[in-house]
Amino acid sequence: MNFAKERRGSERLIRASEALAGRYYTCPTCFAEVFLRRGHWRVAHFAHRSGQGKPGCENFHPSDALTYAWPSYGSSSATTSNQSIDSFVLSIELQPESTMRGQRLRAWELRLTVPKSEDPHGQVTINCGGGSKRTISLSKLALGAQTFGVDLDAEDFGALWVSPEVRAEYKAAVEDRIPGLDREQATLFASSTARLKPRIDRVSWGSSYYLVWHATHDVAVPRRLVAQPLASSVQWNCALITLPDDEDNDVETWIEEITAVTITPQRRVFGLLYPPPSGLDVLGRVTLPVGEPVVVGLRQTESEADSIVTLRATAGDASSEVSLEGPGRHLVLLGQDTGRAQIALRLNEAALPLLVPTSISHADVFPHVRFVIRKLSDRGCVEASLGTKECMALLDNVRSGQAELVECRIPSGVKGTIRRRASPEIVWSSVALGRDSDQATVAADPDELAQLNKTLRDHKSEIEVDFRAFGIFRALPERLADKAPTVISQIMRNRIRWLASSSASFIPLHRLSDSELIKFVSHLRVGPGLVAHHRAVVAELQRLSSGSGEK
Repeated sequence: MNFAKERRGSERLIRASEALAGRYYTCPTCFAEVFLRRGHWRVAHFAHRSGQGKPGCENFHPSDALTYAWPSYGSSSATTSNQSIDSFVLSIELQPESTMRGQRLRAWELRLTVPKSEDPHGQVTINCGGGSKRTISLSKLALGAQTFGVDLDAEDFGALWVSPEVRAEYKAAVEDRIPGLDREQATLFASSTARLKPRIDRVSWGSSYYLVWHATHDVAVPRRLVAQPLASSVQWNCALITLPDDEDNDVETWIEEITAVTITPQRRVFGLLYPPPSGLDVLGRVTLPVGEPVVVGLRQTESEADSIVTLRATAGDASSEVSLEGPGRHLVLLGQDTGRAQIALRLNEAALPLLVPTSISHADVFPHVRFVIRKLSDRGCVEASLGTKECMALLDNVRSGQAELVECRIPSGVKGTIRRRASPEIVWSSVALGRDSDQATVAADPDELAQLNKTLRDHKSEIEVDFRAFGIFRALPERLADKAPTVISQIMRNRIRWLASSSASFIPLHRLSDSELIKFVSHLRVGPGLVAHHRAVVAELQRLSSGSGEK
């Protein structure tokens, strides 16, 4: 082992040639205690202390004496297994973030995993490409599969030589060669939290993958795919791509043409609904603002009506799970702790992308409907987001004629509505606002701004500027806003209470004043069967407001 971490102090990585004897060091992979070896006849290196090494650690190289702990070859106690032996696995491994040292793009390398052996006797020599090879003792492979770096330009990988004492089953497995990277087509690797990202032959919508291709192969990523480049290695390029959640014929054709990989049909759709993600790092982790409650959603198809899906969330030492049954949409609320622990999600046995809270201001993450309003007194312009108290006050100034709206910017794809209703009318007249665009935001054109200003200044109508979750501005006509106090009888209040309960609106009406009750009835949304009743109640309240009295 050439590197280790200092156990005390900065815990930085230190090279064996620069380490000092007598100090405490730990393995950077399994965190077990290691010590420095140095002498006249050996190169300085770190080694695990006796009993500290773990077979799963790639830096652990057991002593040759371990072979004596196994039963002798051919004896009755020799281990036998009818289990099938795994084949070689080609993967990529990303450079650790701690070693980037100011690099803008993360480096990566190609890795080959040699399968585990059930018998410790013998050796195999593996072709690593580029004229290099590696001889591995089966006493080490008996402890677990071993992984090492290989050449990117190698056409295939496999065993060059197998010693005679190796069993026939394992010999057949390692002599079965696997192809390397394809120069003519791109290669896809899984995006996961594991250190090794294995090559795959099937993808699904809404997931992320690492795409590797040769520099001579022209790859133009479609605009509907989110792509993050990694550092180039020799003449090979790599990028993390994310497929859209919904099926897309153009993307599917592109994937099949450049990778010859098929896309599996969608069985269920899972996604993060709130807060809006701030980005996706090169490890495929979703970054989101810290401290915000997280809302995730799952949509199952009719074919999964009888299946039960278990969603499990783990954040630090805390974990919880919930069972979701039946088709349709399911919403789950997750809470973030103050420790900014990343949230790991699993859907049954499938791992979902990690959610990593980051300290990013809401202004940089959340989209807003923004208004620029010019005050007529000093001709100064003020910008505010719909839904804030500042914006509500500015729109009131526009309605009173003290200001005018000069600009409106709407996030692409967000649709709003401008509604207007005169006092005697029941039905609203509406105009749509917003549209889809390739840009992040869409600016309202001069005609739409003129319509907004005209609607806001219509003092005789009730108006709404409605962008749903992005904010709503409402204003009543002046006649209702400045009316004299009205006395509503108990009979009329009982009628309004019946109308509200029939419309599934359960509000403590006995606490509302007469003016508040009139405002409530005017904003009440009723079903088609209650429109006539609602119209009669509104007409009766208007008659009361005008001073005609109740019948």
